[in-house]
Amino acid sequence: MQEFSEPYDPETGDFTHLSQASVVHRGRVLGHISHLLVDPATNRPEWALVTDRVGTRRALPLDLLEDEDEHIRAVRGDVDVEHIRVGAWSVDRLQYLRTDVNAVVADLRGSGFTDVRPVPWDVRLVTLDQDQSAAAPEMGGSPDLVDDAPPDAVPPQAAPPPALRPPAAPSPAAPPPAPVAVAAENVRREMVAELPKSVRRQRWIPVQVSIRQTSGAETPLGVPLDIPGGVTVSVVATVPDSFEIQGERVIDLDVPERGDSPPGLFMMRAGAVGSFPVRFTAYRGGTFLGALELQIQVSALTFRSTATREVANALDVDEAAHEEASLQIMYDDASRTFRFLFITDSQRLEVPSRPIEGDIRDRVEALIPQFDAYASDAGNLTPEAARERMKNEGFRLWKFLVPPPIQQMILDNADTISQMTIFSDREVVPWELLYPLDENGVGFGHFLVEHFPVVRWVMKSRRGRRLTLERPTFVVPDGSPQEAESEIDDIALKLDQSTPNRVSNRDVLISALATPSFDCLHFACHNIYRAEQGSRIRFTDGDFQPQDLAIATVTCPLAATVPLVFLNACRTQGSTPSYTSLENWADVFLQAGAAAVIGTSWAVRDTTARLFAGTLYERLRAGLTLGESVSEARALARDNMPGDSTWLAYTVYGDPRAKVMQS
Repeated sequence: MQEFSEPYDPETGDFTHLSQASVVHRGRVLGHISHLLVDPATNRPEWALVTDRVGTRRALPLDLLEDEDEHIRAVRGDVDVEHIRVGAWSVDRLQYLRTDVNAVVADLRGSGFTDVRPVPWDVRLVTLDQDQSAAAPEMGGSPDLVDDAPPDAVPPQAAPPPALRPPAAPSPAAPPPAPVAVAAENVRREMVAELPKSVRRQRWIPVQVSIRQTSGAETPLGVPLDIPGGVTVSVVATVPDSFEIQGERVIDLDVPERGDSPPGLFMMRAGAVGSFPVRFTAYRGGTFLGALELQIQVSALTFRSTATREVANALDVDEAAHEEASLQIMYDDASRTFRFLFITDSQRLEVPSRPIEGDIRDRVEALIPQFDAYASDAGNLTPEAARERMKNEGFRLWKFLVPPPIQQMILDNADTISQMTIFSDREVVPWELLYPLDENGVGFGHFLVEHFPVVRWVMKSRRGRRLTLERPTFVVPDGSPQEAESEIDDIALKLDQSTPNRVSNRDVLISALATPSFDCLHFACHNIYRAEQGSRIRFTDGDFQPQDLAIATVTCPLAATVPLVFLNACRTQGSTPSYTSLENWADVFLQAGAAAVIGTSWAVRDTTARLFAGTLYERLRAGLTLGESVSEARALARDNMPGDSTWLAYTVYGDPRAKVMQS
């Protein structure tokens, strides 16, 4: 940087001793432009770094600067550019610089300048100690990717860089770049978010999310996604109610054929102190791609913290399903509301529910005994009356929990939706029971799961599209229902297993889960559920419980064979409070690496459960998708025993498009 030969004199207005790269604001010299930050996507500079004689640096968007005859003047209304400063940085640690500059973006956006762009992941740092062709890539040059000079180096006096004026057209003498052949197949990508580890309460936080291309040799830093280029991915931010998001909670990222997407910026701030979860969920149309879950620490004090990348579990998706819908349902304890997000290929809407009175788990616990009675034929209602009662309870869930705008969108799109996936962090609600009607009592005339396939998923797990069903293992503890052996024989016949592998010992099961050789794990047994104690399957050598898979949720042993896990027992979907969340069989098996999990929300009748399971496996082997197979199994079980609630009890976690493939 050039030293000032004489200070600027505001009385005389003498600019003759100033460099033409000097920046003047409110009658005093802020410093000189020493570097430019160039966005490789557009090949145009977006930011200037202004450094004064004592080394203080400011990061100014070029929109804040305008040329005058002898200098560059900092403008932009009431923005105090003197206090827009970046921290310590070095050119070989560009990430720190980018992080600090994006904090400036937050300040500017907080002041109302929403058109200020964040700095992309692959920004290039360009010094002004170059000629114009090197400093301005659009003039035909190639900017330096790394500045070899130390941060305090002083460049010679330079003319105002072309970057501060409207970008020039490419030189006619410069030949156009050679076309790059783009392969049609997908490339490996990851979703990455960058944000401070620690932030101050009531301070705007810039959170930058992008989708980056990786190579097979790289270890992914974020959520890996197999998606084709040239598509748009919607990223949804889900934050606690104590957080405020400026603008939309959903941003669209354009993923190019090759390379990274431009970054998207969420501006948020916390109104309370503590540790809070923040989730970013990626969708292509109505198809879920993956989620990134972060913990953000909010303090009443200011901490200096560098940005970090957080890593979540992955999902590989190579194509979007036509007219698939996703329904994201998140519960906030502070406001006692569900926040619904409905998203399809062409529509999306996010609406909170009305506040829930009391504990939602208590409401569900009061509902379950009725459905247990319908399954066991222990009630005093006729089959027709029992079905009418189930319909009314399903409509009550629809009426009181689902916000009217979401109701209307589902009803309006019902005939074009091919399948629906529900993502929920409060697994106690039997969403399969929803019975849609509008305010005039007009609707499907049947339950939601009768209209199209409905499955669930846990965002922090990875869905599998391949099922094989060639090496099933059947879990049948002593004391299982009388129909259990017949159920296994029936399923083994459908899967061409002449000598099915049976497990009746807890220790043998634990060993098999640690080093799996099965691609299907079918439980035909009793499951005991208590609201405060959770689920347990009783063996002669001890109980098997979800907490027995706690370590497996981290080591993921089932990822080796990605099995279908079917717990055909009573109320295997019941959740119990863990230390920080609700825990159930589906949650732990999916985190351990299962491709899909099927369980039940209440008691099931032995004969109907056998029919449902046999039909499901038969349809899967015939080539139907998981969603189609479940729908046909439900319909057959429903028609076989009117008034029996077993067909509605099943909750299915998986990709509705998953199919059985030959290994």
